[in-house]
Amino acid sequence: MDCPCGTGCEDCVNGKLEITDCPLEFLTWDINQVIMHSDIYEKGTPVAGTCQLDQTQWFLSAHHFIVAEKAFWKKKLRLF
Repeated sequence: MDCPCGTGCEDCVNGKLEITDCPLEFLTWDINQVIMHSDIYEKGTPVAGTCQLDQTQWFLSAHHFIVAEKAFWKKKLRLF
């Protein structure tokens, strides 16, 4: 797949990345939880507030970032 750098960097060869492992293996538990809760929130179910994950500004910012990234990659990979 195309590397975001476009030309070549230490992670790719001539602007191409080779994916050999599941990308989800690189996510930490907390990031995975934010993505999961963002999906639930996008479907219309508010995330219940707790001391670890509350619907504060940081969660809404993370949610908007995740939605934008999904849209970007769906368009780029023509997965609509």
